Amino acid sequence: MALPKNNQVKFRIDDHTKMAFKRVLENKKITIQSIMETLLIEYIIKNIDSVIKE
Repeated sequence: MALPKNNQVKFRIDDHTKMAFKRVLENKKITIQSIMETLLIEYIIKNIDSVIKE
């Protein structure tokens, strides 16, 4: 039986970049949650064959 696969992306940003990123998101009225949902949907669509096989 195969073990489930987990894909994780970790990165570090400094405080100035983090605050600038937060301001841009707030100005555009976008949440990190909505960005992550969009990225997940795009990933699933691009890799639908492997998603279905699992």
